[in-house]
Amino acid sequence: MSPISKAQQKHVHKYVKKNYDRTTITVKKGDLNKIKAAAESVGESTNKFITTAIHRRIAEELGDDEFCRKLHDDYLANPDKGEPMPIEEFAAELGITL
Repeated sequence: MSPISKAQQKHVHKYVKKNYDRTTITVKKGDLNKIKAAAESVGESTNKFITTAIHRRIAEELGDDEFCRKLHDDYLANPDKGEPMPIEEFAAELGITL
């Protein structure tokens, strides 16, 4: 493989600057080595491993929010909501002691 020329390096740097945001994270001593090892174990770069974890967490959080919104909307749309019940009475009905 031939070495990368200065012009190629400049082009790549310009492309990355235009198309990507950069950030820095701070982790406890020793955690970076764990992250790098975990990334390597699945054949990913450290950057790819971290960004994948972030995207999964975002999807998880949005999924939780969407689930709660749907639950709330379904409740509001249900014509048979019943009457409000004190929590103590509901707990007793379920056999739970408060």
